[in-house]
Parts: sequence; C-alpha cells; structure tokens
Amino acid sequence: VLGTLDSVLLCWSADMLKRPSIVYLAVNYTKRKSKPYTLERAWNYVLWLLSRQAYTKAQIKEKLVKKEVAEGIITQVLTKLEDYRMINDSLYAEQYVQSRQKRKGRIALKRELQLKGVEEKVITETLSELGDEKQQETALELLKKQLPKIQKEDQRKRYGKAYTFLARRGFTSDVIRGVLENVKLEEDEENAEDLRF
Repeated sequence: VLGTLDSVLLCWSADMLKRPSIVYLAVNYTKRKSKPYTLERAWNYVLWLLSRQAYTKAQIKEKLVKKEVAEGIITQVLTKLEDYRMINDSLYAEQYVQSRQKRKGRIALKRELQLKGVEEKVITETLSELGDEKQQETALELLKKQLPKIQKEDQRKRYGKAYTFLARRGFTSDVIRGVLENVKLEEDEENAEDLRF
C-alpha cells in the first residue's frame, strides 16, 4: 500500500494491519544550484589546488571549466598565475621527466605530458636532454630486473619478450635495439642476471 504526502513517499509493510511500520521514506527535492564563481572565489579555488600539487596551465583551465567558471574569469586567473610565476609548464615538464626518467622511456613520457596539456614545443625541448645513452642505461637497469624471468622462456622467444618489455615502458626502437644487441639473453647457471657487453 502506498500513500503520498506532498513530496514525501511512504511505503508500508505488507502486515501493516497487524503492526504498521514505515520501511521506506524518500523525499523528492531539487538540488540547489551553487553560486556562480566570482574572480575571488575562482582564485581561492586555484590556490587551494596548487597547495596540494603542481598543475599545468591546461589542467588548471580544465578544473575551472568543470566548475563552470566564466571564460573571462578563467583567462584572468590564468594570466595572474603566470604573472606571479605560480604555473610554468616548462618547469613542470622538466620536473616531471626528472622524477620518472628512471622508470620510463621517451615515448611514454611524451604521451603523459601531452595528456597533461603541455605544448608540443615544450615537450620536445624537455625530452631533447634525455639522450639515447641515458635511455639505454635506464632500459638496461629495468631489463636486469626482468632478465631471470625472460631467460626461462624458450631461447627463440627471449629477444621478443625483452623487446616487448621495454617497448611497453615507452622506449624507442633505437634504444631497445641498442640495449639488446649487447645483452646476453642465453641462460647462465652461474649468473642468471649476466648482461655482458
């Protein structure tokens, strides 16, 4: 049995004649719309974001758009941030690469920076300092940890397994070939992690 009272819906149990009891109560209401973001409110919101972690210019803009901040206010906030040097995509990209270059290759780093809205020119300049020699050293260290597992594979599959492992981590084909040309993939009972140059 259902009964309605204004916007309140009451559902009674089947045995209500014996002992009435309300088993469900739902109130239909309209969510109040939040107040529009003023310049001051948008600025305070951005300061709060930056107090937690670094963001690119594009990321900050995306956050403000999601809050339905007016385009004019977004422009003012971003300009103010740049004037105060509170956002710097070049510095962001540099720090991002430095913190991850020991785990990933140039391709992966480039893709991640693109997703964060960093301009292509900035990405290219940042990654130009990450030469093949550094990348090969990183790839080699990662491969050392994986080598015992790779050496358990059939000898014909070892090269492919090693290549795929490094490719998934974003290393270029030139870097991968440079590493694998000098790596001993044959099983070595005395030293399973032997990487002979």
